[in-house]
Order: sequence, then structure tokens, then C-alpha cells
Amino acid sequence: IFHVIIAGILLAKRPAYLITTLAWLLCLGLTLGEHTGMLNHYSLDMMLHENTPLSEPVHHQVYIIGLITSFTVFLWGTLYFTTYLVDKLRKEESKALQTVRQVTAEKKKLDLVVDTIGAGLILLGADHRTIWSNKKITEWFGAPNACPILQDFLNKKLTSALPEVTCPATMALKTGQVQEQEYVLKDTFQHKRFFHFSALPIKNEQEETVILELIRDITHEKETALQLLQSSKMSAIGELAGNIAHEINNPVGIIIGKVKLLLNNHEKHFDQGTISELEKIYRQSERIALITKGLLNFARPTVAKKENISINTVINESLLLVGSSLEINNIKVTPLLDNKLGLIYGNFNELQQVMINLLNNAMDAMPQGGELQIKTSSHNLNETEGFRIEISDTGYGINDEHLDHVFTPFFTTKQQKGTGLGLAICQKIISQHNGQIWVKSQPGQGSQFYIWLPSGNVGNRPKVISEAAHL
Repeated sequence: IFHVIIAGILLAKRPAYLITTLAWLLCLGLTLGEHTGMLNHYSLDMMLHENTPLSEPVHHQVYIIGLITSFTVFLWGTLYFTTYLVDKLRKEESKALQTVRQVTAEKKKLDLVVDTIGAGLILLGADHRTIWSNKKITEWFGAPNACPILQDFLNKKLTSALPEVTCPATMALKTGQVQEQEYVLKDTFQHKRFFHFSALPIKNEQEETVILELIRDITHEKETALQLLQSSKMSAIGELAGNIAHEINNPVGIIIGKVKLLLNNHEKHFDQGTISELEKIYRQSERIALITKGLLNFARPTVAKKENISINTVINESLLLVGSSLEINNIKVTPLLDNKLGLIYGNFNELQQVMINLLNNAMDAMPQGGELQIKTSSHNLNETEGFRIEISDTGYGINDEHLDHVFTPFFTTKQQKGTGLGLAICQKIISQHNGQIWVKSQPGQGSQFYIWLPSGNVGNRPKVISEAAHL
């Protein structure tokens, strides 16, 4: 019986019935063997014995037949019910496994969607503790124990006295309505980012109110809006500068013409001292004319047209525009320009914008004056012909923790003075010219900005330069 039950559970129907048949034949053979005397009476301990009275049932043929019949019915009945129950359980198990597989597949699809939507999802209990969050939340904030806004507030509260924070999850619990809020938080890399929070109160299986927060990173949207605002401001400033330069250019042209007329036609009427002063007026007026011409070219709307130009000319004209400011700030400029350099393929006005930005940054880094060196040289990068520009100052330098972020839009250490867009624009322009820009600096020892640009015959090729090549 035991073997039949085990066979019915562990084996398929055909092997189970085969084992049952063998077991039945074995018992039948043992029974008949004892009854006929072929086997000892003690084999099954249920047949005729020498000391058993003749009146006992075991002496009757009916007993033997009934015993075998009962055993047969019980044995096959046990097998039938065992296989019946096992079949039913197996079918239920198969259905359960299929359901589990379907649920697992659906869960994987849902997890894939939730983890790749680009937004953070976090489920909060009534005590503001995190019940569940997707991978984006972990990527941005690690493993927050509460609403990221509330947790950020609590972290700051430990070190300073702050007013109570308005957390969208708290407001959603109080009002029972969707709450939205924008907040600036630091991500796991300690970068400040703009986030939009939407808190939705929902009911769980126990009819308890929990909060589902949808968090979107809107840093790029904010940066784009600020860039558009800054571009419109720069456009207005450029237009104003162009108008001013145009208005200055007219009287300066008259001054130059009159002084030249005096020097050419009436020189004999003046003494040497007067002639010397008139020549100074003429030279300075010419300088003003060159500066206003540069301002007009810089302010004029540019078409992104590239041509072969001299990088030394770009540097000289940029120095002409900011030369007076450098002189006023007691900054000594040392240009070390290689006159043997060839041409580069680029946009003159865009590269001039890069140079002016870098010169202004160097000026800001030396408020008490200092030295500024500009050097150009031939330099091959990854077997690509090109030129390198090095701008070195003796300013206060850049802290190590800021070096990796100087080209990040809106990153600035100038407080209210800077917008944080200058170097980001420089990097974009240089990248559009298939070039590279990088910086080396140590606090208190000045900074060195390097620009590499391909020569004119390779400037229009695709960029194939590694980031680490310049190191």
C-alpha cells in the first residue's frame, strides 16, 4: 500500500499502475503460496497454522477469497484516488505556475516602464516613511527614508534654524488633493538640480491613505529658459553696443579727418609740441575707431559661416576690444603668438566671443592686477594637425572641487556677478569647431585654459578626439 501511494504521487499513471500490478501479483502469490503450503505459514501470519482450531475462519476458502478480493479493491482504490488527487493537484499547480509566470512577466514589464520613464516614483505612508521607490529615485537621492524635500529639510535643520518647510506630501495628506511644487535639491553627485514634485493621495488595500509622488527633473527646462533669457539680454546688449559704437564712430571719424587735415596742411603753423599732441590725438582716435569697428563686428548678427581664418588675428582683435579694461585693472598682457601658424577653419565672431570670455574671466580672477600670457603654437592631437592656444593668468585659481564643473551651465563662483554661462558657451563653440577646451588650475597659483583647434585642411572633418588625449 505504501509503495502504491508513493508511486501514485511521484510517478505518472502508467508506471504507477505497473507498480500496483506487481504489488498485487506479489501479495496474491504469497497468499496462495501459504494457502497451498508451498510457503511457510509464517510468511504472512494469516493462513492455516498447526495450533489454530479448525473453527477459525482462516480454515475456510471463503476467507481466502474474501481476503484477496478486499485487498485487491483496497489496493486499486487507493491507487485510483491517489492518482486522481495528484492529477488534480498537478493541474492546479500548473495553473498556479502559469499564473505566476504571467504575473512575473507583467511585473517585469511594469518595472521596465516605471524604471525607464525618466521620472522618479516614490510611495509614502501616512508617517512620511518610504514604502517603495523606483530606480530613478535611488539614482537621484540614494535610498531616501521619506519625501526627498522633507528629508533635505530635516538634514539642513540639524545644522541651522529654518522655518517649517512646505512639503507636497504633507499638504496632500492634509487636503486630500493633488499638490505640486518645484524644489532645488542636490543629487547623489552633490549637483544642484531643479525638480518638480506632484503628490497624489491614494487608498491602499486597508483603506489607509498613502501618497504617490511623481518627481521630474526639470533642470534642462530651467537651463533652456535661462539660456533663452540670457540670449535675449545679450542680443539687446549687443544691439545697444552696436548703436553706441555707431554713434561714436561718426564723431571719431570727423576728429581723425580734422587732425589729419591739420597735420598735412597746417603743420608749419604749429610748434613741435603741438604737432606731437596732435599726433597723439590722431593715434588715439584711430584706436577708438578700431575698437568701435570691433564692437560693431561683434554686435552684428552672425551667420554660422566658417572660413579659413588666422587664430592670431582673432586674439589680436579680441585684445583690442578688452585692452583698455586690462590696462585699467593693472594687468600686464604678454602675447606669445607664433607667426608661422597656418589657418584654421572656423567662424571668426564665435571664436572672438570665446577669447573675450576667457580674457574677461582672467581679469575677474586678478582684481588686484597681475600677469596674463597668451601663447599660440602648433600642436598635433591624436595624429591630427592643429594649433593650441594657452591663456595663463596669475589669479586666485580654481578650487579642486570646482574644476569638474567650470564648463557646466549656470555654475559660477562669482556670486551675483556671474551667470555661469560664459565657459559653457565657450565649450559649445569650440566643440562645434571640432576642437577641445580644458583647464588646469591650483588655488592661489592661477589658471591655464587650453584650446585646441584643427588646422584649416582638417577643420571640417568629424571629431575623433578622446577626452583624455590632451592630458
